[in-house]
Amino acid sequence: MVQAEWGRIQAPVSCVCIVAAQAYALPRVSARGAVYTPPRSGPGRNNAFGVLSAALFGEPTLYGPAKFGLAWNLQQRTWVHWDGNTRSPLVRNLAASLGLGAPLIGQRGVLEFAAVERHTRLSEQIRPPRYPWKNDAALAERGRQHFEAQCASCHVDTQAAGDARLYALDDVKTDSNRARLFDDHQAELYNRFFAALEVPGYEPPREPPVRSTGKYVAPDLAGVWARSPYLHNGSVRTMMELLTPAAERAKAFHRGTRAYDESDMGYADGGPYRFDTTTPGNSAAGHEYGTTDLTVQQKRELIEYLKTQ
Repeated sequence: MVQAEWGRIQAPVSCVCIVAAQAYALPRVSARGAVYTPPRSGPGRNNAFGVLSAALFGEPTLYGPAKFGLAWNLQQRTWVHWDGNTRSPLVRNLAASLGLGAPLIGQRGVLEFAAVERHTRLSEQIRPPRYPWKNDAALAERGRQHFEAQCASCHVDTQAAGDARLYALDDVKTDSNRARLFDDHQAELYNRFFAALEVPGYEPPREPPVRSTGKYVAPDLAGVWARSPYLHNGSVRTMMELLTPAAERAKAFHRGTRAYDESDMGYADGGPYRFDTTTPGNSAAGHEYGTTDLTVQQKRELIEYLKTQ
């Protein structure tokens, strides 16, 4: 246990950590006396559930980094996160507040619950950004046909509120760490935590707010142009590369630049953080749909259509 001071409140807490969302931060979490130092995840990513598990429960997990989750159209989803493990964005934000700095004294959380509610409501009003550069309408129309044939069955034609968009690891074949780290034991820890949590204004959910799926969700593709790098762990830099067989994808690239590659749809290879896809949790494998069925020109057409979403 360590002593940490927030304003005039001094309380024993089980963790002190730097906010993991900061681009270059290396969070150090004191977990029941043991110091857990996760690897650097880089800009736009964190090992959120690994850090939270160490901070809240004193149990470091498998390293499973993920890029920041979808920031828009949240009101259309019942289960959030890349594995659809959390029923409520409010519960998600509450856990993040407590795990990343808000005082937790025993089972009592010291925070302004109304502010967490307000933040959650505001976040549910965010809509996807429009593609800001020129778009070829004729090319996009041809790409729409490829989208309906290659992508819609997973990303459009299933219910966002249900589990039809959850796909097994054997199907998508992407890096498994993030899905595997949040197992039944982790779900039980969180559900017990939220059932016992005491925060003025907070009422424990009637149904368990957290679950383990061991799968990944196929989200809708609204604003997909702005969600590069791709896959849940941000291991594929551009959409053109995602439409390339996994064996031919870059083994390393740089992150952190704001320069954008309009042609291939994704952020440019630049910035201070070197992303190595050969290291644990960072694999660029899987999701090879359309990689061999489409010609290079057809992929260009599909990308042009995706810019309109």
